[in-house]
Amino acid sequence: MPEPQATGLAAAPLTADELREPGSVLERSRAAATVEEFVAHDILFHLRIVEAVGNPVLSMLLRVLSTRTQRALIVRGTRTERAVEHAHREHDEILRALRNRDAQLAVSAATVHVAAVEQWLAARLVDDPLCAAQD
Repeated sequence: MPEPQATGLAAAPLTADELREPGSVLERSRAAATVEEFVAHDILFHLRIVEAVGNPVLSMLLRVLSTRTQRALIVRGTRTERAVEHAHREHDEILRALRNRDAQLAVSAATVHVAAVEQWLAARLVDDPLCAAQD
């Protein structure tokens, strides 16, 4: 799970101007009309944070993993109404930690967020092994 660590690393270099972009993305995600639109904003939110670290390999890795996890997020959103609400709260916690320059809290908040998706996906694969074959 490299993303939470990258989120913590982003706490120091992100400027106030750079923090406006993830905040703006979160505002747009709240207005998303579809789960697919929400997921696109979710991916952009995380990508903007990781890009602040300045490691192009890490940014590319997130892009690759995001396309793979996008389906899981869409399924999660369409089957669980509260999943999007939880994601909004988790995103707010990540952004708050970054604004406070609290690297440890940023890592923790990102870990909770990413782990929730991973746990949901793992449970889904146990319940429906054919889901894994669809990727």
